[in-house]
Amino acid sequence: MKAAAEDSGHALIRDVLDAYDLPGTFGRHEPIGSGHINDTYRVQVTGRTQHLFVLQRLNTDVFRHPEKQIANIHAILPHLHDHAASPGRPAFRTVSIVPTRRGEPLLIHEGRTWRMMTHVENAYSVDVVRNAHHAYEAARAFGWFVASLRDLPPEKLHDIIPDFHNTPKRHQRLVSAIATDAHRRLATARAEADFALARREDCRLLEVARTDGTLPSRAVHNDTKVNNVMFDQQKHHAVSVIDLDTVMAGTSLYDFGDLARTSITLSREDDRDLSRIRIQPELFKALVNGYLESAGAILNDKEKAWMYDATRIITLEIGIRFLTDYLEGDHYFKCGRPGHNLDRARAQFKLVQELEANEPILRRIVDAAI
Repeated sequence: MKAAAEDSGHALIRDVLDAYDLPGTFGRHEPIGSGHINDTYRVQVTGRTQHLFVLQRLNTDVFRHPEKQIANIHAILPHLHDHAASPGRPAFRTVSIVPTRRGEPLLIHEGRTWRMMTHVENAYSVDVVRNAHHAYEAARAFGWFVASLRDLPPEKLHDIIPDFHNTPKRHQRLVSAIATDAHRRLATARAEADFALARREDCRLLEVARTDGTLPSRAVHNDTKVNNVMFDQQKHHAVSVIDLDTVMAGTSLYDFGDLARTSITLSREDDRDLSRIRIQPELFKALVNGYLESAGAILNDKEKAWMYDATRIITLEIGIRFLTDYLEGDHYFKCGRPGHNLDRARAQFKLVQELEANEPILRRIVDAAI
């Protein structure tokens, strides 16, 4: 049965690739990444030399207007190219969209939407940072990203997912999911629900500040997990930022907070052993310093001073989103096992507790850096 499924998958990928003018013959494919939404594959094409591409089957239940994602990507790429050079370091590399034979950026095949991107050669990604160097380099890359887009008016970008990082609205949706309990799961998540409900006021800071102008609206990445940075295979410095699907208007603190959430502990985002979830202050210091190195010149005082606050709020928000999806029947995030979203929520809420317990240390790190 497994071999039949693999043969079927290979045939499907081959059929999709027939729509592209590729420099050789399709050889093999393999799933890559650990994203929660799209299905992503690395495909090998062999001609005179071997070429690699990234092929994605887009989840249009989540990304309902993929043509707007394409428009946003096309809008940001010239800015990234213009600012790719990094003083004293190799230039950052940018991915690009590979058009079909008909010159189209998207392909509809058997009712599903596909997209092909260039592959970042001789590079790798990680789901968990290995050391402070990884953290520093990832933060430097995302700081470069937001700084490169400083001249792009954010209002020119499509709003791909409205209120994507609107933490108060995410909390409101959780309250509704708790009240409805449509899938009768609340009894298994009562402690997690109470944890989130008790932190309602904590959700307000960033969104209120963005609304009143305290935090400037910027073109930002919005999904800065550490696995969206590619590292050089030999020297292990950051060479590229990938996964541009959620680039739209936001605040730089969304980006820093989400990166720190996935980089201040050596545990996985869905770790069931909560005892392994421990803050590593040296990793947070590396993140702060790396981000400020490349983005510090464009950030205002609050964007710098609230780096700890953003980390706590975005971690709380992501935990709320996992818990909400669990209560609503697991329709948004891909799950690999029963209760996966509840496991994720528990891990994020444990990380919130760790952030709260280490607040004095982490605030001192920010103050020293700015």
